[in-house]
Amino acid sequence: TANRIDVRAVGDIADLQALSGIALTVSGRVDDAETWQWLTVGKLRGIQRGQFSGALTGDARDLRVTEMSLEMTASSDLVLALRGHVEVDLKSGSLGDSALDLALTFAAPKLAAIGPLVDRELPAFGPVRLATRLTGGSSQVRFEGLKATIGGEPDHQFIFTDGSGDIVFEDGPTLRNVRLPMRATTARTASVSRLFRRNIPELGPRLSRAPGRLMTRR
Repeated sequence: TANRIDVRAVGDIADLQALSGIALTVSGRVDDAETWQWLTVGKLRGIQRGQFSGALTGDARDLRVTEMSLEMTASSDLVLALRGHVEVDLKSGSLGDSALDLALTFAAPKLAAIGPLVDRELPAFGPVRLATRLTGGSSQVRFEGLKATIGGEPDHQFIFTDGSGDIVFEDGPTLRNVRLPMRATTARTASVSRLFRRNIPELGPRLSRAPGRLMTRR
């Protein structure tokens, strides 16, 4: 559609029919929600616009995207950015087992803004800031060096540092081996229980700081 999709490519494709000998530099922007649904195979909902750039080399069976920069914005003002490289088999639409090495960052005014992307209802709690490194491929993705802040002073705030874990794709994404060192600050625990719909007893109006760690195992 006019002025909503703009893609530019410079370089060569040795065999266009076989999609081999690819050496292209691409850049562009997409300001169309339906196109983003198609590009993300329906996995990320609510993306409205974005811009991208990168270098493509290889062929249809082993396409490597390097110097990749991708930034997407949702209608909820969530901004998601990926930078790094990806290897993909275009003919099968699949990734190899070690096809990803990406730096991920995102920011949102509320945790609830992430809900439409993952098809889950999340509490209206924020703002949210997160950064991590993703490695792996189609069957398992590992996140490392995760840093995140959810909420703001003086109400409620959760700070995660140097988190790590695995996202395993079987019947659906499952978290394993998660380690999330956490520091929590809250003025009243009962208000936190309302946010997350959990029965947490009121511990008083004083500001409390509690270091902790969230972990999962196989």
